[in-house]
Amino acid sequence: MTAIRAAAERYIAEGLDVVPLTKSDDGKGCFEDDWRNRTFTIDDFTDDVTGVGAKPGGRIELGLNDVDHPALVPHAERLLLTTDRIDGRDGRERGHFLYSAPGMPSFKFKNVDGKVLVETNPGHTVLPPSPSAVGSPRYWVKNGAIPPVDPKGCFASARHLATAGLLGLNWPKGSRHDAAMAAAGFLHRQGLDEQTIIDIIDVAVAIAGDEEPDDRRRAARDTIKNADQKTTGGPTLRSLMGDSVFNRLAEWFGGNTAQDLPRLEKTNELYAVLSVGNKMVVAEFHHGQIVELWPFEEFKRKLVKERPVGRQAFADYWLKHPKGRQHNRLVYVMPGSRERLRDGDYNGYQGFTVEPAPGDWSKNRDHVRTIICRGDHRIFAWAINWLAALFQWPGRHAWSAIVLRGDQGTGKGHFADFMIGQCFHPQQYLHLIGANQLTAEFNEHFSGKVVIFGDETCWGGEKQAAEKLKGLITEDTMLIHRKFLKAVEEPSALHVMMASNSEWPVAIPKDDRRFAVLDVAADKRQDQHYFAALRQEFAEGGRAAMLHELLHHQIDEGALRQPPDTDAKREVKERTFSAEETWLQNWLMNIDGQWERRVAKSDLHHAYTRDLPRHVTARSIAGFGKIFKKVGIEWRDAKVPSSGSKDVYRNAYEFPSLAKCREAFDHAMGVSTEWPTDNVPGSEGAEVEPGTIPFEEQA
Repeated sequence: MTAIRAAAERYIAEGLDVVPLTKSDDGKGCFEDDWRNRTFTIDDFTDDVTGVGAKPGGRIELGLNDVDHPALVPHAERLLLTTDRIDGRDGRERGHFLYSAPGMPSFKFKNVDGKVLVETNPGHTVLPPSPSAVGSPRYWVKNGAIPPVDPKGCFASARHLATAGLLGLNWPKGSRHDAAMAAAGFLHRQGLDEQTIIDIIDVAVAIAGDEEPDDRRRAARDTIKNADQKTTGGPTLRSLMGDSVFNRLAEWFGGNTAQDLPRLEKTNELYAVLSVGNKMVVAEFHHGQIVELWPFEEFKRKLVKERPVGRQAFADYWLKHPKGRQHNRLVYVMPGSRERLRDGDYNGYQGFTVEPAPGDWSKNRDHVRTIICRGDHRIFAWAINWLAALFQWPGRHAWSAIVLRGDQGTGKGHFADFMIGQCFHPQQYLHLIGANQLTAEFNEHFSGKVVIFGDETCWGGEKQAAEKLKGLITEDTMLIHRKFLKAVEEPSALHVMMASNSEWPVAIPKDDRRFAVLDVAADKRQDQHYFAALRQEFAEGGRAAMLHELLHHQIDEGALRQPPDTDAKREVKERTFSAEETWLQNWLMNIDGQWERRVAKSDLHHAYTRDLPRHVTARSIAGFGKIFKKVGIEWRDAKVPSSGSKDVYRNAYEFPSLAKCREAFDHAMGVSTEWPTDNVPGSEGAEVEPGTIPFEEQA
């Protein structure tokens, strides 16, 4: 049995949570990537294991005070809690002091030069006889029992040792008597007992090489003795030792318990002060993403139940503390963006969820080609170009949106959500359901977004949603209205995708250049094995491969503004017709076969007013003729005989042939109507009634 295995066996029996180590530059390399989540046994300590470590947990719940600065090593046992388990290495004896301290806070006490003095650690360490960072093996200076201690007291003792080091390493050249008095007065006001203060002063004096330790000790005692009177303290200490030393001490002793500094650091992980527009707010983070912005007063209410620091509410303590996390502006600076990052800004752009890398994504690529684009090479090329622009320039508009029509389970969501949306972190991707989120008064969910996916949406008849959607696709800025905050304008570069099983997912006007409407093939509808294979490919590097290919794709910028004109888009346009446009199309359908080039104005106007929906206000006969010219159907005034007398003529419209009227309508409306086949007398070259002039013969 190797020495490492034998040591590990003892530690396991003792109740430590051990970790097998392999040799690395710092002597702490673990051969298991998921070591934090694993429980190791003695069988894991094979011959290739070169060291043994401990991690937080285990029956003994190890806590550690790590004395990092060599100047403190000779004095550590005077100020740290007593333990019979201490290890060391060549050049730094008595470096690790081990305790059983459940919930031991983790914190690094640093000198003003940034070097660590003492580190508290909840049990992550290298144990003897493992190699140390300098190559020589670690060894036990004391190899007795690991004592149970109060973790707060253990942390406090580390702070006391660090304080002695900070004072000693920065002890003034002159006025040392005054410095001892000021340090004692300051520490007494922090609640330290007399003996601890004297120990700190003694160690500081020894580290500084001060030749009058008795005087410094006496000065400290006198200050403590007269503490009920006006004595020296913080202000004098600041003037003698400088702002850097004093601010560090104020940071360490900012609270009344050993937990306040770790609480500060934990709060920094969850919150940060920053500016949004001209307002300072507190950003709340979850897994690195901003989830809420709080005005100061609301933030204070949110933390109202946090334990106060002395007489100060914890929220106020954190907001005012010099180590409380703070940034300048909240910005979203990404490739292609006009925004520029300044010093101190917080960039809310998180990048991709995976690192691009060469690989295989052929199954998912084929899904885009055969299912999303129905095998149409022209549409597939456009879609790949659109996606390449999204990933290469997430900070620029795509100028067009993708609308997918098809039954549920055909793969629309797999493409838009799984393949594309999930390439971005939640800060940049919004999965939208329904029109409410699109038109809501408070729209902070749009802030910082790159991709919006409207899942199984139907906004065809919702004019407000349709107008809002147009702006999202092309407008360079967006007014973000948050609860409790003034609305602010932000740069916008949204890329919009929609999926729907409705024939009319969105209102598309006749002259639209924003939407690409694709009818998704149903070949793989509800085929769970097919979609499982697509997901597996992405799990095995397909997502990274897709990003890699699209990031290297040559972008055709002009094509982004020219979405393909598909049959599906023309159908959606027809559903978006106004009531008058629908009436015109129905009239040109000539369902009853009675269409005429010359028709009395009153008769045609009567048919128009009769067929319009009740909620639509009809035009007067004076302006009625304009609806034809709006769609490119020209006409001229004519006369037709009255039904009662051939000698009486009525005012009439004279139109071109039915075929030409239909052609003009389709061209103006951007559609391809499936017109019926007609053989209408008078529609093509029929005799002209007396007293009328054929439209084609006009000058």
